[in-house]
Amino acid sequence: LLESQRTERITSVLSEVNKNFKEVYKILSNGGEGELFFDNPDNPFQGGLDMWARPRGKSSKCSLAGLSGGEQSVAALALIFAIQDYDPSPFYYFDEVDQKLDGDNSYRIADMCRQRSKQAQFIMVTLRKVSLGLADHHIGITHGGDGCSRRIMDFDRERAIQVGEEARIEQEAAMKQNKILRNNHLVVGVCMAKIMTTRWDEGIILILLSPSNAKSKNQSRNSNK
Repeated sequence: LLESQRTERITSVLSEVNKNFKEVYKILSNGGEGELFFDNPDNPFQGGLDMWARPRGKSSKCSLAGLSGGEQSVAALALIFAIQDYDPSPFYYFDEVDQKLDGDNSYRIADMCRQRSKQAQFIMVTLRKVSLGLADHHIGITHGGDGCSRRIMDFDRERAIQVGEEARIEQEAAMKQNKILRNNHLVVGVCMAKIMTTRWDEGIILILLSPSNAKSKNQSRNSNK
């Protein structure tokens, strides 16, 4: 009896989450299709949970493993939002989830976070202008090169977008150089600049983690990493 109740309960939960997933994925992928299902429907506790996602314009036979990094990111975020719709959490942390996305997909992710920030708090690490543009508050953090982080004062949306774009360009240049060196059988480390977003009592707050060259209007506040 207990096993039957467990199976009935988890099947009911998946049904609701799957419904949410289909709706959210369609929005985030701009018309794609997705579905969640058990590996072993007759005995779900003897198997795992699987996902099928087909971005708009792709074959229905495509597999999750065959999707690009950006397409996989969209599917993963759709699952998170689908679970949020079923059993909301008060707090979410996204670490560069839009790194592999183009501008349109980044906007859809940022816009969904914007809409849901009325019910939950969001922290997001990103370099995207759209995320900065939709945030309510901005806090800048820069690396001092001495093992400490420093806060950038007088940091508004315009300043955040400017520094974020500079950091993104620097990141892309470093990644390109890193690729060239790898092709020459050299291994180098790339320091990534980041923007972190969070939310106070209401809305979204962006915290920008930039390279140490973002010095204008900076006021140092040492804090141990």
